[in-house]
Amino acid sequence: MKKILILFFIILVTSLLSINYLRADSILKEELSFKENIERVFILEQSNNETKYLTLTTAPHKLNFYLFSNGKNQLLAEREADCYVEQATFYSNKEQENIITTCGVSRGNLTAKLEVFEISSDLKRSQKIYQFDTTRSETNYIKQIDDKLIINYFISKYETSIGYFKPDENGKWQYRESKKLRIATNMLAFQDYIVLGRMYGDQQGQDGDVLAGILDQELVTLPSYRGVYSMSSSGLVGGRPETIYIGDGWHQNYGQFAQARLSALKLNQEAGRYNLDLINIFRESYAVTRTEQIDEKNMLVVTNNFAYIAKLGKDWSFTKIASQTDTYKLFDLRYLGKSQNKMYFIVSDSKVAIFSF
Repeated sequence: MKKILILFFIILVTSLLSINYLRADSILKEELSFKENIERVFILEQSNNETKYLTLTTAPHKLNFYLFSNGKNQLLAEREADCYVEQATFYSNKEQENIITTCGVSRGNLTAKLEVFEISSDLKRSQKIYQFDTTRSETNYIKQIDDKLIINYFISKYETSIGYFKPDENGKWQYRESKKLRIATNMLAFQDYIVLGRMYGDQQGQDGDVLAGILDQELVTLPSYRGVYSMSSSGLVGGRPETIYIGDGWHQNYGQFAQARLSALKLNQEAGRYNLDLINIFRESYAVTRTEQIDEKNMLVVTNNFAYIAKLGKDWSFTKIASQTDTYKLFDLRYLGKSQNKMYFIVSDSKVAIFSF
């Protein structure tokens, strides 16, 4: 009898674990698993349902360069990582297109410097092009605009620096700082116009906000409910985003007061200002961590514990497609492309894999 009870208990626990995983991906279908354990994913370029992206494996860290196209995932190149990669982007000049990576602290190296590397697109050649003098080696954002690289990084525990760097006439990279702001960790850049989202304000205990304007000029505050955890945009009008989507319900006491709000800042062209509209509050979550517009009708919305496909329109609707299974790991989805009426996503949860919807 005792053996039967033990066997029943084992079967019950196994069933519950299986249900938990199936519940998490009950709508998504797994299409591809990676052979290596992946720690971070960097989308480099998306066009015509093709995505070029990098993955960083767990230690010993390795960079893998992939092309996802028509439902198929192709490994283009791989190399040992120079350091722990935090951000990555393409950088093109008249001669070639390379990959720029920024590196900083990790669990295995808490004293690492904030370094910038330029890597050939075949990943065969790499060189360090810059090292920032900072007491907090973390990068929040990097993107090429014209011949410059716009960057946002921490220069101290609470202060961020926003500016750009580019090669001088001798090919040596130089950094020019435009602004210093307290914890401006979310950023969008459009030519000279930038948008910054802050989880916290200038004073301790103050709610965060949204700031926008010309990079080298004074920024103005846009409407928001509270602190901003994530941002994305769609459309451009006169160099400014037509719509800015923000997750604006953050509170420093997130366990009690934070809300997973999804709001839209819509540009009123006649008045020249943005108006704030609340789209939805996800009651089962405390933060909207990512939004990605897939096409004119669909948007990926990720919270701290769930993922949805949103149908855009006058009356938005949301279909839950995944939920977090491992609360000790980052939960995230990135859109890869479409093929044969399927949407493909790379999902980070208890493992990293490619799923379809």
